[in-house]
Amino acid sequence: MKETKKKTILTICVVLLVVWALLFAVDTLSVANWKKPVFAVCFSGADDGGSGGYIGLGYSFRIRGNFLPDNAPGTTAGVTKAEGKLFGIRFLNRER
Repeated sequence: MKETKKKTILTICVVLLVVWALLFAVDTLSVANWKKPVFAVCFSGADDGGSGGYIGLGYSFRIRGNFLPDNAPGTTAGVTKAEGKLFGIRFLNRER
Protein backbone atom coordinates (compact mmCIF):
# COMPACT_ATOMS: atom_id res chain seq x y z
CA MET A 1 0.00 0.00 0.00
CA LYS A 2 2.77 2.45 0.91
CA GLU A 3 4.70 1.81 -2.31
CA THR A 4 1.62 2.51 -4.45
CA LYS A 5 0.96 5.74 -2.59
CA LYS A 6 4.55 6.92 -3.16
CA LYS A 7 4.33 6.10 -6.87
CA THR A 8 1.04 7.98 -7.15
CA ILE A 9 2.46 11.06 -5.45
CA LEU A 10 5.59 10.92 -7.62
CA THR A 11 3.47 10.57 -10.77
CA ILE A 12 1.34 13.57 -9.81
CA CYS A 13 4.48 15.67 -9.15
CA VAL A 14 6.02 14.70 -12.49
CA VAL A 15 2.79 15.49 -14.37
CA LEU A 16 2.52 18.91 -12.67
CA LEU A 17 6.16 19.66 -13.51
CA VAL A 18 5.66 18.70 -17.16
CA VAL A 19 2.51 20.85 -17.43
CA TRP A 20 4.35 23.82 -15.88
CA ALA A 21 7.28 23.34 -18.28
CA LEU A 22 4.88 23.32 -21.25
CA LEU A 23 3.15 26.52 -20.10
CA PHE A 24 6.51 28.21 -19.58
CA ALA A 25 7.84 27.04 -22.96
CA VAL A 26 4.76 28.19 -24.89
CA ASP A 27 4.82 31.64 -23.28
CA THR A 28 8.58 32.02 -23.78
CA LEU A 29 8.38 31.00 -27.43
CA SER A 30 5.48 33.40 -28.00
CA VAL A 31 7.40 36.33 -26.55
CA ALA A 32 10.61 35.32 -28.33
CA ASN A 33 8.62 35.35 -31.61
CA TRP A 34 7.36 38.91 -30.91
CA LYS A 35 3.85 37.97 -29.72
CA LYS A 36 2.01 38.35 -26.42
CA PRO A 37 2.25 35.42 -23.94
CA VAL A 38 -0.58 32.90 -24.14
CA PHE A 39 -0.93 31.65 -20.54
CA ALA A 40 0.60 34.47 -18.48
CA VAL A 41 -1.89 36.98 -17.07
CA CYS A 42 -1.53 40.74 -17.61
CA PHE A 43 -1.05 42.50 -14.26
CA SER A 44 -0.16 46.01 -15.39
CA GLY A 45 -1.25 46.83 -18.89
CA ALA A 46 -1.06 49.99 -20.95
CA ASP A 47 -3.92 51.40 -22.99
CA ASP A 48 -2.39 50.22 -26.27
CA GLY A 49 -3.86 46.71 -26.05
CA GLY A 50 -0.85 44.65 -25.04
CA SER A 51 2.14 46.45 -23.52
CA GLY A 52 2.76 45.85 -19.84
CA GLY A 53 3.64 43.16 -17.35
CA TYR A 54 2.54 39.54 -17.59
CA ILE A 55 2.91 37.00 -14.80
CA GLY A 56 2.85 33.21 -14.91
CA LEU A 57 3.70 30.50 -12.39
CA GLY A 58 7.25 31.43 -11.37
CA TYR A 59 7.97 33.55 -14.43
CA SER A 60 7.09 36.99 -15.73
CA PHE A 61 7.42 39.10 -18.85
CA ARG A 62 7.56 42.85 -19.47
CA ILE A 63 6.70 43.69 -23.04
CA ARG A 64 6.32 46.88 -25.06
CA GLY A 65 4.93 47.14 -28.53
CA ASN A 66 2.55 48.53 -31.10
CA PHE A 67 -0.80 46.82 -30.71
CA LEU A 68 -3.26 49.42 -31.99
CA PRO A 69 -4.68 48.89 -35.48
CA ASP A 70 -3.95 52.49 -36.51
CA ASN A 71 -0.13 52.25 -36.33
CA ALA A 72 1.79 54.68 -38.49
CA PRO A 73 2.96 53.29 -41.83
CA GLY A 74 6.37 51.67 -41.58
CA THR A 75 6.09 50.78 -37.88
CA THR A 76 6.29 47.18 -36.74
CA ALA A 77 3.06 45.79 -35.27
CA GLY A 78 3.30 43.56 -32.21
CA VAL A 79 5.96 43.27 -29.52
CA THR A 80 8.99 45.53 -29.97
CA LYS A 81 10.79 44.95 -26.64
CA ALA A 82 10.59 41.97 -24.30
CA GLU A 83 12.16 41.05 -20.98
CA GLY A 84 11.56 37.74 -19.23
CA LYS A 85 12.37 36.59 -15.71
CA LEU A 86 12.31 33.07 -14.28
CA PHE A 87 12.11 33.05 -10.46
CA GLY A 88 13.45 36.61 -10.48
CA ILE A 89 16.44 35.92 -12.75
CA ARG A 90 16.44 37.56 -16.18
CA PHE A 91 16.60 34.99 -18.97
CA LEU A 92 15.26 36.96 -21.93
CA ASN A 93 16.03 40.48 -23.10
CA ARG A 94 15.16 41.29 -26.72
CA GLU A 95 14.54 44.48 -28.63
CA ARG A 96 13.65 45.01 -32.28
